[in-house]
Amino acid sequence: MTYTLDCAVLSLPTQTVSTQRWLARMQPALVRSRLHLLDWHSMEDAAGMLPSLGMTLRRYDICVLPIERNSLAWFRTALAGAAQIQGIRFETPLLGLMHQVCAVAVRDLVHLGLDDYLYRQDDPDAFRARMLTLVARHGRQRLKGPEIVLNGLLDERQVVDGSGLCPAGIMESPGRYVVGSPRPWQRQPTSVSAGSISGDESFKQAKRRVTDRFEQAYLHDLLHRARGNITHASRIARKHRRSLWALMSKHQIRAEPYRVDITP
Repeated sequence: MTYTLDCAVLSLPTQTVSTQRWLARMQPALVRSRLHLLDWHSMEDAAGMLPSLGMTLRRYDICVLPIERNSLAWFRTALAGAAQIQGIRFETPLLGLMHQVCAVAVRDLVHLGLDDYLYRQDDPDAFRARMLTLVARHGRQRLKGPEIVLNGLLDERQVVDGSGLCPAGIMESPGRYVVGSPRPWQRQPTSVSAGSISGDESFKQAKRRVTDRFEQAYLHDLLHRARGNITHASRIARKHRRSLWALMSKHQIRAEPYRVDITP
């Protein structure tokens, strides 16, 4: 089935106009994504903002924080407050939308609990790609059924040690994954829900479909780790650049959406 991302965009009183303008430009161009403006009317209780919105944000797949130079200190306090009160990373994935924020400040925000970031731009493809990557890595799954499809990739919940359900796609690299947890292509096969395989699908067709999903998942993760740098990605994969390009072309995956300009 086709999955539509529901994204909350937090708006502070000091940046309502700029946020609304960005929203008006971005929403019409986004495919299968809905941006919901979420107004926060007080500039006083920064530390209590995220915990107060915790239940509200559970309705959304992701929360975008438009962080500008004049709101940097406020969001730093908000992230620090959420970490102190909850003691864990905020449940809803937090994506920072940076504008005139230096790289050092961005790293500080990531250490405080920001899950990912990108600099403000008007490229809907890059924005959606970053949201999809973050949601998949964070392992969130809305309660719309036993499985969802993110950009053609299957993301299922699996039973771990029989103790309960664990979201698939948990992150592994420092600051992004839980160390030691398997990636999607390293996990043991899980049970297949009824109706997910067509009755007239041959073994060869099923194998090709599963292989395609594996290759797509691997490429998305690889390009994200390499920040869209093909040379770096080929070294990580221990694969020749031409072979990597051919595989990307096969699945129509571009490197551009994964490239992030770290300059303010």
